[in-house]
Amino acid sequence: MNNPVKVASRGFALTRLASAVLLGLGLASAPLAGLSLAAPIIGGPAVTPDMAACKARKLTIRLTVTRVKGARGTIIVDLHGDKPQDFLKENIGRAIAPAKAGEVHLCMTVDHPGWYAIALYHDKNDNRKLDKNWLGIPRERIGISNNPRFHFRVPRYKEAAFEVPEEGVDLIIRMRSAL
Repeated sequence: MNNPVKVASRGFALTRLASAVLLGLGLASAPLAGLSLAAPIIGGPAVTPDMAACKARKLTIRLTVTRVKGARGTIIVDLHGDKPQDFLKENIGRAIAPAKAGEVHLCMTVDHPGWYAIALYHDKNDNRKLDKNWLGIPRERIGISNNPRFHFRVPRYKEAAFEVPEEGVDLIIRMRSAL
C-alpha cells in the first residue's frame, strides 16, 4: 500500500462572514455554512498510509475513513488542536490522501499527548476546497471525529474532541452528506 500522502500545517481560514461574502453566498448564518476547513501552509504532523508501521509508533492517530464513495479525488484531513475557538477555523495539520472506494487508512503522528479533533472531506474535483451550495451547505461528503450528528448546525469542538494518549489512538470517521 504505497499511496502518496501530503502534509501541511498552521493553516488559516476566513471568518464565516468573510467566507460567505467572498464566495458570493451572503448566507453565513445558514445551517452548516460555518463548516470551512482551514487552508494549509507548510509543515505539520508526520503522515503515512502504512498502518503496520504506525502501530509501532507512539503518539499516533490511526485513522480509518469509511463510507468513501468512489476513488476519484482526494481525502482532505484537517487536524485541530485543543483550542475550541479554533475548531474548523484554524488547523495544526493537514493530510491529503488519494480517495479509495470504501475505506481510506491514514496514520498521523502528533507532538504530544492531548485533546484533538479532526474534520475531513472528500475533495472529488481536487480543487483543495470544500465545495458548498448557494446556502453554504457542503456539496462534498464530510466527516468529523466522533461522528457527531449535525442537527442543522456545525458540530461543536466538544462533540468532536478525542484524547491521544502516549500509545496513540484508533479512530473511525464515517463520511456522510451534510444534507
